[in-house]
Amino acid sequence: MPLKRVYAFLFVLLVFLLAGALPLPAQTLRGVKAIAASGEYSLALLSDGTVWGWGFNRNGELGDGTLTNRSLPVQAKDISSVVAISPGLAVKADGTVLQWGANLGPLGNEIAVNNTPVQVSELSGVVAVSGGSTSNLALKADGTVWAWGINWAGELGSGVAPRTAALLGRSIPVAVSGLTDIVAVAIGCVHSLALKRDGTVWAWGGNNDGMLGDALTPPPPLTGALPDRPTPAPVSGLSDIVAVAAGQSHSLALRGDGTVWAWGSNGHGQLGDGTTQTTTTPVQVGGLTGVVRIAAGSAHSIAVKRDGTVWAWGSNAAGQLGDGTTTDRLAATQTTGVSGISAVAAGLFHGLALHDDGTVWAWGRNEYGQLGDGVLARPVQVAEVSGVRKVAAGASHSLALKDDGTLWVWGDNSYGQLGDGTRTDWSLPGRAKPMPVSGLPRVAAIAGGYIYSLAVTDDGSVWDWGANTWAVETRPVRLSELAGVVSVASGSGYNLATQANGSLWNWGQAWFPLDPAPMNGVSDVAATATDLARNVALIRDGTVWEWGYWGTTPEPVRGLSEVVAVGVGCYDLWFSCHSLALKHDGTVWAWGSNDAGQLGDGTTTDRMTPIEVSGVNDVVAIAARAGGTPHNLAVKSDGTVWEWPTAERLTPVQVAGLSDVVAVAEGVEHSLALTHDGSVWAWGSNEHGQLGVETIRTTPVQVVIPAME
Repeated sequence: MPLKRVYAFLFVLLVFLLAGALPLPAQTLRGVKAIAASGEYSLALLSDGTVWGWGFNRNGELGDGTLTNRSLPVQAKDISSVVAISPGLAVKADGTVLQWGANLGPLGNEIAVNNTPVQVSELSGVVAVSGGSTSNLALKADGTVWAWGINWAGELGSGVAPRTAALLGRSIPVAVSGLTDIVAVAIGCVHSLALKRDGTVWAWGGNNDGMLGDALTPPPPLTGALPDRPTPAPVSGLSDIVAVAAGQSHSLALRGDGTVWAWGSNGHGQLGDGTTQTTTTPVQVGGLTGVVRIAAGSAHSIAVKRDGTVWAWGSNAAGQLGDGTTTDRLAATQTTGVSGISAVAAGLFHGLALHDDGTVWAWGRNEYGQLGDGVLARPVQVAEVSGVRKVAAGASHSLALKDDGTLWVWGDNSYGQLGDGTRTDWSLPGRAKPMPVSGLPRVAAIAGGYIYSLAVTDDGSVWDWGANTWAVETRPVRLSELAGVVSVASGSGYNLATQANGSLWNWGQAWFPLDPAPMNGVSDVAATATDLARNVALIRDGTVWEWGYWGTTPEPVRGLSEVVAVGVGCYDLWFSCHSLALKHDGTVWAWGSNDAGQLGDGTTTDRMTPIEVSGVNDVVAIAARAGGTPHNLAVKSDGTVWEWPTAERLTPVQVAGLSDVVAVAEGVEHSLALTHDGSVWAWGSNEHGQLGVETIRTTPVQVVIPAME
């Protein structure tokens, strides 16, 4: 697998979904002495030594003991006497380090989720930390640097880059090779920076976009990447540096004379040199002097000047530059409406600023509540689409089949899954709206794969586009092997097609047939559900059969009869799976993994045989999330929608703001609901515009906090 695809996979692995929190009465967040941001969440360290967080919390990023996204700050549990913070990390006054969120488990070969802080083993004497998307750094008082986490590109700096699923990295910190007399550290997505006391900068880890600053000639686009480096080496041409910052694929350095220097990826102008040319040698950010603080986001950069003003440049599609527009800037432009700022932080698509008076201001994307203003995504109507009779969802894109047989799509298009002939992401702003798929006969059924789409047309043929096999198709392609198909089901690279005669066909990636082939061991099929590691087939007699992967043989599920619909959900590298069955009497039954309460019986006990989901009846439709947080939806006959599990309950609770619903669908990070009048509603992640609406703030808003009792 190409290294860039590995990076993308790891990034997706640690980025998950919304659970929701109702806005509360608010007052201004005050007494803040440090801020941090990463991905789609934000953190603040208060003067009393407590840590508060808001925004995305799917993986316990806020440390509050839940997996609920928060639009208002919540306090991380069991933390006090903190003197420094970074995403997912806190340094205590005694020099020990706490961490929370997604990190490697004790064996170094699995992801462990901690929704409350735990102490990092064998680490003491720490004065500063830097938390990245997959790895972490700690700076000790003696000037040494220690690292732990995923090590696919040598980001631990230990001289070893294993690149093997057998050992992702280390959960116990290891000393970064050859580094001494260090005064500051920063970590990006797969690369790290260290500032020495002598003003030089050292870099190691991933180097696909030249972010190590090694003065090598970058290869032409799409032809390869610069070699990674598992041991630190100095960045070319830098001296008298006083601060460093690491973005997703670019790096920043602040000189003692107040100028800013940048290198690495520059596709959005994040280097601030007036071009979009990637460079492996530091270049000066144009027209910017008197800088005292810097921060780097995904593809944007932020600086604070000595006069307390904030300046930003680079990507601005989500308003992350805070200048009142969504236009990328190739040179520094002033952020609107903030002054007296002492520090800044940058997330994936948002920015934070700490005011001298201890208040916090935020701008940019806000679908998870990462701006901390009490606004959190709730079900919203998808504009410009009506007369819909079926909905489906991929990982980050959405599909709607209209009564006239046309198919409409919106959201992520990185792999051509929207079928418009391009791989241009229809992300915010202005592109998060449904568009028809051309070149298809009248469509009868649809399915959303992880990064692809499937359609069955009236003549029984099957069409696919996106990355369904190792190839990428940006327009619909007919699968010649299939005919007489009435429905399809798709998982994470694995597909099932049911023919009118009840025969079943399968195809997909890796160990599955790349081209559709008949599947033995099951017949007279009415419907299917799949997510790679678990597959179920509903037989016309109302029984259910299931099988796993690697060619296992279907077997009947005991104790189930009169079933009318099925669903499957998997997460944690697709090894933790559960199944749903809707019976004719309106009850829902579940079995399989239950570590997050996904079986809806009020426990976290796995069940080998089906058990009835508690507290929901008269159900007419179901859906299970594949590849994301364990999450299920059920539509009752009265048109209400119910979900489970949530952070508060392991049994179904009603989804607020929805009525008259007849069908639902689940993506990896978002959900869709179809109402009786043919309108579509969406909620959850909107990173790629998959909700069909915009949720951005182009100018700063003040972060608030729930009113104290």
